[in-house]
Amino acid sequence: MIGKRSRVTAFGMTVLGAMALAVALAGSSPAAAASVDDVKKLRDTCQCAGCDLKVADLQGANLKGGDLTKANLRDAGLKGANLSDTTLNAARLDRADLTRANLREANLKKARLGRAIMRGVQFKEASFEGALLNKADLSGANLSDAENLTQAQLNEACGDADTVLPGSMTIPACK
Repeated sequence: MIGKRSRVTAFGMTVLGAMALAVALAGSSPAAAASVDDVKKLRDTCQCAGCDLKVADLQGANLKGGDLTKANLRDAGLKGANLSDTTLNAARLDRADLTRANLREANLKKARLGRAIMRGVQFKEASFEGALLNKADLSGANLSDAENLTQAQLNEACGDADTVLPGSMTIPACK
């Protein structure tokens, strides 16, 4: 039988352990999220080359004409964002959600798009020179006027019957 004092001590140790875990997790969160300063800079100026924007919530943001060269947009939420005429050279877009975003005339030269969600995206005159489309979901996207897009790039991505492609290009179906 545990005495009153033992139960209080055990309870106190449990609370202290939980608090220590919470502090440890809180301390690790900023490393896993976008830099607050970088997000503010992007929203204020649309210029954020090399910025750390991973996991940033940028849904519906107007970033038209911006510079995101070498920016880390891994896991970023960009649903419905206006990225037309934006430079995304060598940007990291792994698992970013760009559903229904506007990427008309965007420059995606050497951008990395591993598992990016790009459903319903408009890519009119967007440049794909050297871009990696590894497992990118292009369902319903319009790539009919995309520039520097190759069949090899499309073979790494997936789409659906609503994906519009240039010429005689094809794309594997998303599973």
